[in-house]
Amino acid sequence: MAGKIPQHFIDDLLNRVDIVELIDGRVPLKKAGREYQACCPFHNEKTPSFTVSPTKQFYHCFGCGAHGTAIGFLMEYDHMEFVEAIEELAKNVGVEVPREAGQQRAQQDKRAPDLYELMQRAAKFYTQQLRLHPETNPAIAYLKER
Repeated sequence: MAGKIPQHFIDDLLNRVDIVELIDGRVPLKKAGREYQACCPFHNEKTPSFTVSPTKQFYHCFGCGAHGTAIGFLMEYDHMEFVEAIEELAKNVGVEVPREAGQQRAQQDKRAPDLYELMQRAAKFYTQQLRLHPETNPAIAYLKER
């Protein structure tokens, strides 16, 4: 399906997802105070340094520095692309992923000038300006001194 996923949908989706439930389904977590801990799934370790915060809805490993939201966890642990992770989370909470109109973006791209062509035209213009009045142009004098 073409089109950009709206940011407000991503924010709402992250608010609906229980990150503890998501990660616990892949890595067994143990309650430790207000948070949950486990051995980090992203590097080998003997003592738990991987922490999941249900109130802040993110994970962090104090050993390897891995951290992020439910989307980042799916991308890193299940090797998913960003859109795949969004679609997986949406499926888990029972919502459909909305898309912004991709056709409008294509029309905007057609109207926008090719950036390489634009840069070439700008370079040509400034080269012509340098040669237009070499005797009064301080840039030419500077270049000759170098």
